[in-house]
Amino acid sequence: MKTTFVVGAGASADFGFPVGAALQSEIAEYLKPRRMVRSGAISHLGSIEGELAKRGLSGFDLTSRCEWFANTLPLSDSIDRFLEDQSSHDDWISFLGKYSIAKIIGERERASYLNRRELPIDFARFSDTWLGQFWAKMNKGGGAKIDEKGFDSISFVVFNYDRCIEQFLYLAFTQYYQMDHDDAWGFLKKINIIHVYGSLGAISENSFRNSYGLNGGYSELVSAASEIKTFSESVDSEISATISRFIADSERVIFLGFSFAEMNRNILCSQPMNEGDRLRKVMATTYKESRENISIIKDWCNQHLRRGNAGSIMSSAKADEFFRENSLSLSMPR
Repeated sequence: MKTTFVVGAGASADFGFPVGAALQSEIAEYLKPRRMVRSGAISHLGSIEGELAKRGLSGFDLTSRCEWFANTLPLSDSIDRFLEDQSSHDDWISFLGKYSIAKIIGERERASYLNRRELPIDFARFSDTWLGQFWAKMNKGGGAKIDEKGFDSISFVVFNYDRCIEQFLYLAFTQYYQMDHDDAWGFLKKINIIHVYGSLGAISENSFRNSYGLNGGYSELVSAASEIKTFSESVDSEISATISRFIADSERVIFLGFSFAEMNRNILCSQPMNEGDRLRKVMATTYKESRENISIIKDWCNQHLRRGNAGSIMSSAKADEFFRENSLSLSMPR
């Protein structure tokens, strides 16, 4: 069964990444002048004064503007919304926000147990995560059946900046199927994965320096920041067409830790369903959502993914719990 997984920030919490308000709070704390003075981060931001100056922010205004950014950010419901409302393409607000995102997410990648080079890896650390559950349910074929893994029936539409999915699959290929690094990278390339709002950059094929977990250097963070996009920057024709193709080809769409914010929903339904489109099975996690929100989400899924027919399945579980609760329906035939 061809399946598209729509993955939101809630799914990254399994791997120690700050999501939603937590990410906003870390960005605000990073940019607050009093913290910068105490921790020595002024010199760190001083390294990007040239980049900020090119975008309209002089060094004389850096402290006051960072203070404004940090104190105003909590008024928005997400860093993405804040950048969309406050910035223009590639101005200093946009760059400073993206640079902060790259620094914080890069630090979490670097600290993650996924940031490994040497094998074997103790996958017991991941067995309870949604990716560990995903692997156990959808993986098929033995080590001698390299071309029968079932990954050609899977697509990921990812709304996160981190590269957990790619890194986990790469490590799992090398260990579970005893693939060498080149084969693992080659197999990973065949899987349909799109980051709607960009990511910290493509993971390198060099097995010893594959760039998962940024080192925090100036040039690396500037480069990573350039890969991150706001709502409006992300919706180009190529991305919209790719997402539409993934969903159109799917018999099942599964939302994991996804925020059904209006702009995210608009991206997913930029191409309306046709009368002849298949009636898809739709499942979604709605962890900590109110009854009213769940009703709105369910109605939207029915309208835009099931041609107006009822039947979308809502689960109040987190992403990892969702796989355990739906183990039979999600298991791929072996």
